[in-house]
Amino acid sequence: MVLTRGEIKRRAVTEYQSCDNPGELVSFLFRPRGAMRSTPTKCGLVADPQDREGDRFAHFIAPAEDRADPTIEEKDRLLITNLDPALMSPAGFDLRVGEEVYFSKYNRNVLSLDQLRELAKRGEVKKAKPNAEGKILLTGDPAGNNVYFIVSHETIKLPSDLSLLIDSKSSTGRLACMCIDKSRLALEMEHTSPVIVSAQPYWADLEIEPGKSSLVQAILRYRHSPFMTREDILKDGENISYYHKGEKLDLPRVAHFAKEGMAMTFSTGLAFRGKEKRRLPGPIDVDAKGTYNVRDYFDTLEGNGELEILPRRFYLMGTQEEIRLGGVCGILSRETPDTGTGLWGHFAGVIWQGFAGEITMEVRSESRRLISQGDFAGFLQFDKLEKWNPGAGYCGNYQNQKVPKAPKMFKS
Repeated sequence: MVLTRGEIKRRAVTEYQSCDNPGELVSFLFRPRGAMRSTPTKCGLVADPQDREGDRFAHFIAPAEDRADPTIEEKDRLLITNLDPALMSPAGFDLRVGEEVYFSKYNRNVLSLDQLRELAKRGEVKKAKPNAEGKILLTGDPAGNNVYFIVSHETIKLPSDLSLLIDSKSSTGRLACMCIDKSRLALEMEHTSPVIVSAQPYWADLEIEPGKSSLVQAILRYRHSPFMTREDILKDGENISYYHKGEKLDLPRVAHFAKEGMAMTFSTGLAFRGKEKRRLPGPIDVDAKGTYNVRDYFDTLEGNGELEILPRRFYLMGTQEEIRLGGVCGILSRETPDTGTGLWGHFAGVIWQGFAGEITMEVRSESRRLISQGDFAGFLQFDKLEKWNPGAGYCGNYQNQKVPKAPKMFKS
């Protein structure tokens, strides 16, 4: 149920202050940009840019006492219920697994929760039940034929000028789990809906826990806004630093700097290949941290300029390039014309503002192929944040990583 403006103003402070876990009850309100004030808060930023041209990301995080605004119109509201403030960043937030997870042997379009529940009634999908420990098992399949439709714990209603970009979290991608947003159409039609993703584990079995586990992350963008062009990037070079083989390059010198974005290339010196499923010791708990040994799940490969990619096997590789970002986010392409159809360069393509390091690539191919040192890995596009606070950049598990880096569930 969508709260009215008056009800949000009346209830938000009380719920935020009185609830043991504020994220379980609080709703967030997006204001028109002209009504927002540039002020730091304990949850993030509320931004008021002077120049409306080129604005990309909406910073909607605000303390409860700053949410009520009598000038807000219905069409300008963003409502998010059950959002945990601890899972928020200045440019987005993580979504938790909800109570409804459905299994299918087929991937398909699912436009709404009502449709998903109707499919379950007809027996076309089957609701997954937690085990005695409250965990749900996602069974891996190298062909991707085990599909799980996961309904988020959070519910969202978008205003008319925003869209929501959903992608696998970095740790999810490094476990070869592909997550695709199925609810985009419903949300962009301004319906109130949870986010529904299809999750396909292409490698190991994964354990998730409703109400706790997060497989995907979300970014709010101004609807129909373009990504940064080459000219935009060159004008804003202070937010993007590019290193190739350890040498910092001025952006005009960057090779393969095309309209598609900035090219990333494969390094073949070191790679991890996921072991065949029959050789794995057991499922991976997605909420674990520093628990598993890399050698139990991956074979280490050292290349001499070429690396053989076996069909339907999962690899963690790295880029020759290192990037350091300021007030921009990066979006990495999954396939490019240069690599050819059938080779995926990543399962998780969002790179957060403030990130510094080489990039770990999650690689899978439908056919046997060779990857040589310096082959294209994908194009990196950039999207500028509406307001950049240098103290609010990425500080997660993969900052300053040397590649490839296993997911956070594994010991260093």
